[in-house]
Amino acid sequence: MYAARVCYDGTRLQVKALVRLSRTHPKKHELLEDGEVVLAVPDDQVIVKRLVLPDEPAADRPERAKFEMSQTLLEDERSFRFDTVNTGRQDRLLGLIMRRESLSKLVERNTGGLFAERPSLSYRMRAVALGCGYVEFCRRQAGELVCLVDFHDQLASVCFVYQKHVLAVSHMRLNNPEGRQLSDLPRLAVELKTLVNLQMSLLFSEGITVPLSSLIVTGEGVTEQVTEALARHFPGGVGTPQINTGFFADPSNLTEIPIDNYLISLGLTID
Repeated sequence: MYAARVCYDGTRLQVKALVRLSRTHPKKHELLEDGEVVLAVPDDQVIVKRLVLPDEPAADRPERAKFEMSQTLLEDERSFRFDTVNTGRQDRLLGLIMRRESLSKLVERNTGGLFAERPSLSYRMRAVALGCGYVEFCRRQAGELVCLVDFHDQLASVCFVYQKHVLAVSHMRLNNPEGRQLSDLPRLAVELKTLVNLQMSLLFSEGITVPLSSLIVTGEGVTEQVTEALARHFPGGVGTPQINTGFFADPSNLTEIPIDNYLISLGLTID
């Protein structure tokens, strides 16, 4: 389990610590004792709605979005948590629906009571956190539209970023938990290409006509062989995120740390 502690003094963000904990037996850590806690929610536990609110004032959009989402549910809306994502487009939001029961199980299963004494916890979809982490903490790749993919356990989080905003999110299930074995890479690349093409088609129908400039991949299993296999299907290029070390107090201490693995943790800190 990866965690990032980020402080904001009103003018700039500063990464205070990066912490890796055992998911099965997490122990209390002094760097996580206080502050707000935001947990990543697996993408397959989140319902995503592409919302169009053309005549709604900006200040009223989150509440209107919650109303629109609640109307699609067959159960009591109090059983769910709602979130919205500003896509940077005046009339469009991403609406996210998370079941409270699933969130409680997530906390119990993955944190071992680590945050049991906290009065409240916040939650964010992994794919959204991936995009927020890229926008806030990474050096920009060339082009307006990039696709980010994070390989994690049996899911790959997918996020499209357009002009510094999260525009669309999705996920892909990995039949092989490792997901990156050499014999499996051709299938993985074709499935990811199919998913990306589908999302690009949806974006085109919504008026986003620019081509995909690059694919950016991250995750513990991402190797040179993985990027080479994906590059055969993505002519715009395949790269890895370049986190700006200027957010760290002492960048010289980062040489032995795989900071790319903390990109989603960093993205969880962005409101």
